[in-house]
Amino acid sequence: MRLSRRRIGIPGALLALVFAWACGEGAKDLASPDSADFAPPAVTGVESPAPFLVNAVMSRGLIEICDNDLDDNKDGITDEAQCYFAGVAGTPVSGDGIVPEVWDDNPKCADLGYSIGFKVDQSPNGTFTFEAGNGELTGGAPSDPSNSVTISSAGNPSATFDWTSTLPIDAVFVKGGSVGGNLYVYDPNEDTGDTGLGTPTGQDISHIEFCYDYEVDVSKDANTSLKRTYEWGITKEFDESYVGFPGDVIPDPDHEYTITVDQTGSTDSDWAVSGTITIDNHTPFTATIEAVSDVITNDIAADVSCGVGVDFPYDLPAGGTLACGYETGLPDGTNRTNDATVETSGDVGGGQASAAVLFDANTTIIEVNPTVNVTDDYATIGDQGDDLQFGPLSDGESVKYTRDFACPADESLYDANGVYTAQFVNTATIDEDETKSDDATVDITCYIPAEAKVIKTTTEGAEDIGQFPFSFQLYDPSETLIETKTLGTGGGDVTFDADLEDEGTWKVVEVLPVGWVSTTPLECTFEVAFPGSAGRTVTCDFDNVEKSRVDLLKLTNGQPTTNQQWSFTLYDTDGNTVATAGTPPALLNFGNVDLDPSGTYTVCESPIPASWTVQWAVDEDGNGVIDAGETLPFVGGEADLMNDGLLQVYDPDPNYGQNGAVNDTRCVNFQPAPGEITSFIVDNQ
Repeated sequence: MRLSRRRIGIPGALLALVFAWACGEGAKDLASPDSADFAPPAVTGVESPAPFLVNAVMSRGLIEICDNDLDDNKDGITDEAQCYFAGVAGTPVSGDGIVPEVWDDNPKCADLGYSIGFKVDQSPNGTFTFEAGNGELTGGAPSDPSNSVTISSAGNPSATFDWTSTLPIDAVFVKGGSVGGNLYVYDPNEDTGDTGLGTPTGQDISHIEFCYDYEVDVSKDANTSLKRTYEWGITKEFDESYVGFPGDVIPDPDHEYTITVDQTGSTDSDWAVSGTITIDNHTPFTATIEAVSDVITNDIAADVSCGVGVDFPYDLPAGGTLACGYETGLPDGTNRTNDATVETSGDVGGGQASAAVLFDANTTIIEVNPTVNVTDDYATIGDQGDDLQFGPLSDGESVKYTRDFACPADESLYDANGVYTAQFVNTATIDEDETKSDDATVDITCYIPAEAKVIKTTTEGAEDIGQFPFSFQLYDPSETLIETKTLGTGGGDVTFDADLEDEGTWKVVEVLPVGWVSTTPLECTFEVAFPGSAGRTVTCDFDNVEKSRVDLLKLTNGQPTTNQQWSFTLYDTDGNTVATAGTPPALLNFGNVDLDPSGTYTVCESPIPASWTVQWAVDEDGNGVIDAGETLPFVGGEADLMNDGLLQVYDPDPNYGQNGAVNDTRCVNFQPAPGEITSFIVDNQ
């Protein structure tokens, strides 16, 4: 695995600690040998190394540390001749800030934990391809004319040099002097150049060996995904009650329903990661790939497929690329690390690549039910299959629609009280989750309307004094005239056509024609209130009595008066003058004034001259002659209306008989009969 080749400069004191940690398995203190037992080789002009007691395990493999009596590199030999001196001070730090390790004797790259190397004697300036003719290929390194190293600014006695390479280098060993050599380690980052490398003691350079390897470049990505299932809620509005009458379509305007859906939450599931593992062979040799694996944190192995026709071992030619896809499900949405490993055999090594498995804004979300559809079940009588469909609907979205309802026109469907009721429940259900629904209820109540009827009774006579027709007016609670009915005979029934649907006070007014008086009020009011008024017939009773009239035949000396003047006055019950009449002619009708049969009237003759007598009679047979039995008796003073069923003539003058004259006034009190003419005959002689 090639990582970024970043050159890092670290202070010397810190580097000493870093190297002490990097070369060991941790802070494992194996022993504290007596200082007398520790005797590093003598180095002229170089400070003796301090004891360094760790078992060093570096990324390049196990290495041996001098004088700790441990088999650090596990080769069965302790403190072998070629070993690493810890803590030697004064060694030159490279331009990239690399503090070298000081190694005893003359190890090769393979001895230092690396696989292969390219060795150049002394420090010649120039470019050297990795071929035997240009230097020594160590560790079985293959000849590679495609890559080279360039040494510059070199030459004894300076004992330092700079270098660049076309191939990333893991470490550079610089040998010179009796101590051994400096190992400049670029592992694990590798490098393609550095400056100021030298020997431990500043002596002339004996040789330079570049440690390297061939490996494939591995890169990868990690794409996360999950399934998000949304939960929903639904509301339906609104409930209402309406009232109507047979044949009505209600309400007006139509009833409006509102359906609203809302996301109430979501549940994530089916977490997964997938991606591509890219293997590039940038080496000049064929890379034999033995296996490709991909593992996510907590040992979750992904399925890897490198395509049709790719079987392992697989030879990836120089400059070639192999792309392998991988995928696996995950137990949850925890962030993890994804490691891909490519295993090889032969000259080209394998590699690794890592990618973060993150569930974040870049995660692909497979949405389940991000919107919903709604079915509205319109519960009609008999279920006419008129359900409605709405959708797709988003979070918080509402839809509206209207319905109307009808009161049946067939009154046989109404109960004995004239009432019909029905309930309509509309249920809106989310199609994707039928457990989520809501309903709205509309109740309708229908009434057979009330009606108004007039019962008319009359008391009539034979004279046709009263006129026709009778008229009746129907007013609604707002005092608006709704209908007028007439009755062309003296009595009977009449029913209004109008339906009484408005609640409140209704009124029927009788308009009397000429010649009638009413024994009942001329206004009939009644209340309409449902359900009590449903199907009810309200009756208004009106009773009328035909008015009466009076006339008088004036005789003088037994004959109809032709030229004599006589005067008569008609009074009502309260003594008010109703009419006056005088002769000639002989027959007086008082202007045909209509009289109320329920009242008492008085007719008086005045003045009556002295020496004249007065005889009053009721002309019952209408022959204009005073017949036997028609004469009215005379009594002095005030007279009752009836005296044993007979009318009486009286003189209202309290001074009667005191002036030596015949009574100057004669009066009769009478109660007229309905529809009749009361006819008097008065004879003065």
